[in-house]
Amino acid sequence: MIRGNRAYAEINGRIESLRGQVAAQARRMGVLSARIEQLHAEEARHAAGLAKVRLDAVQASEAGEVLGRAERVAAGEMARWQAALDAVESELGTSQARQQDLERQRETLSDAIDRRRDERARLASAVAARHGDDPQWRAQSERMQALASQATLALDKAALAQADRLDKGRPYEEDPLFAYLWRRGYGGPEYRAGALVRLLDGWVARRVGWPVASRDYRLLTALPLHLAAHARRLEADRAEAQQALSRREAQLLAEAGDDRLAAAQAEDETRLAALLPVLAAEEARHGGLLARRAELAQGGDEFTRRALEALQAAIAGIPAERLTQAAEGTGRVDDDHHAAAIADLRGQRTALERDLAAARSDHAGALAGLDRVEALRKRFRQSGYDHRDSELDDGLDWTGLLDGVLRGALELARAWEQVTGHQRFRVAKGMRVPDGLFDDGRKRD
Repeated sequence: MIRGNRAYAEINGRIESLRGQVAAQARRMGVLSARIEQLHAEEARHAAGLAKVRLDAVQASEAGEVLGRAERVAAGEMARWQAALDAVESELGTSQARQQDLERQRETLSDAIDRRRDERARLASAVAARHGDDPQWRAQSERMQALASQATLALDKAALAQADRLDKGRPYEEDPLFAYLWRRGYGGPEYRAGALVRLLDGWVARRVGWPVASRDYRLLTALPLHLAAHARRLEADRAEAQQALSRREAQLLAEAGDDRLAAAQAEDETRLAALLPVLAAEEARHGGLLARRAELAQGGDEFTRRALEALQAAIAGIPAERLTQAAEGTGRVDDDHHAAAIADLRGQRTALERDLAAARSDHAGALAGLDRVEALRKRFRQSGYDHRDSELDDGLDWTGLLDGVLRGALELARAWEQVTGHQRFRVAKGMRVPDGLFDDGRKRD
């Protein structure tokens, strides 16, 4: 068995660990994306150097100006990229600190509510011990229990009478002559017929033994209705007696100070109810910041896109492939240096792009796992399962459930079915329950 507050703490521990993984993977993607952009810029510089050697002065000058402008554009965009990434990281830190503060407030309020409940339970036990022989309560309790037994018995009798009516009434209902007279209301004040029809109906009535048959059938159909009405009256009387009993119990508890404790508990519950949407909104904002950081770190943002577009457009304006091939046919060292550098840079970039793709996949998987566990936490909290009086029984493999949700092997809906199937709230001994406060036979552990 695991208490709800401990289970909630374990969810939070998983989330903190996952957030650390996501942050580390985002940093790695950021390093890889920045390095890939640097390689593009270095390739542009070597392309400019190769053009200077292989093209005439005018062409080389123009190529250099184009590449220079592209490199300055890229440098500016990447500076803005870094500023945006730094801003998101700062906002993430602020959001996490805000969530921690809100979680502390939630925990403080939840603990206060649990303490109020325990205090009220102890008070109820003390009142029960002190007033268990209260004559007024005892009389009301005994009357309520007697009415409850009578109502249950009456309902059982009504059910048996209805079954008997269906069984014994079938021969009457399947007799067409009897059914004909019953529909016409023969012998009753509502019966209307001319002289000839009356004569014929009288003959039919004598044929089916109408006086006795109609009386028996009428009793057979009326009895279940009568018993059901009697059961409803008894149930209404029982409910009224229950309310009177509850009022007496409330009076005794109020005299002992329960109203003051209940008001304090209600105030804390109101504050907690107001806090939870604020916490959920901050968690949602944090999720949006994680998505933005992922976009920046993996190079899917507008700054990286514009930087790469500028560099790639500039490089495309210089026949670098043709120049590289031409350089390979000469013995000039400067030709060979630029050509070899471009080839090496492209090889490095290809390898880094493979690493970035793998890092993106790892980051997406961790982020999806984080989303699932956070969704489970939100449901757990909204249902009040995070309190100390909430328990998950031993039939639930809590650690295995969290692992399954994290990996995506266990769907959230299925996981929640398992949680609700194994969760219960403790009801302390002596607390008020629907049947009363003082009767030892009706207290709940």
